Amino acid sequence: MCIYKPNRVIDIDDKKDKKKNEDEMFEADDDQEDEFEFLNLTELLAEWDNEDPKVTPDDEVNDEKNQILLKNLLAHIVPIIIIRQKGLDNSRDKNSFLKVLEKIYIFLIKFVRNNKANQMLLVDYLDLFIDDLEYGVHSFELIAEIFRNSELLLTYNLVPILKKVIKLIDSLPKETQKKTTMLSFLSYFMKYNGNSIRAIQNLICIEVTSGTRKNTDHLFVGEVGLKDLHLYILEMKNAYSEFMNDDRYVQEI
Repeated sequence: MCIYKPNRVIDIDDKKDKKKNEDEMFEADDDQEDEFEFLNLTELLAEWDNEDPKVTPDDEVNDEKNQILLKNLLAHIVPIIIIRQKGLDNSRDKNSFLKVLEKIYIFLIKFVRNNKANQMLLVDYLDLFIDDLEYGVHSFELIAEIFRNSELLLTYNLVPILKKVIKLIDSLPKETQKKTTMLSFLSYFMKYNGNSIRAIQNLICIEVTSGTRKNTDHLFVGEVGLKDLHLYILEMKNAYSEFMNDDRYVQEI
């Protein structure tokens, strides 16, 4: 049995011979990188989700006619059934199952994007999507698309979801693409019809900058990051100074 990945082969049936050949191949040059790696499931999972970009760029226009057709055909039901089965633990090829799960979420993201009727359909399955957050960025992208510019932002209790997501983001290594991508989706919860939702903005700000978060400084890493941080602090001081010296605002206080 063989699992193929670019420049990597996991050969279960012929591991010993392959390892012997590799040792002979690289014996003369210990510094040369080994092209073959035997990966366990944890490493496969990490590779799968760390290389996941977001499905839809912000400027992409959705196909509303197809979305309506798929809704009338109840096309979202089968993907929901597969997600509900929680088949990863019992799967013989877990990496292949993750690829199937990825395609399911990509379909649902395009199904729900900027479509209020379809957003309302999928909001009932949020618990299923939340359970899959650990597997990759697409489950959170789907959750973000369900709420993006939707009236649900004004009525749904988002506190537990955002707290869980931000805690997960904080647990990720600083250098992963998954972390950057998941952070970008937080902006989807901050506005409705172009108007800021202060309560959600405050919640996200408090959670992200909380002292309990170990990576609150991940945007200001290294010498360049430190300069950016000092620049932002200086801008905040200038804004505060202008505010306090403006008689219009001081009188209101």
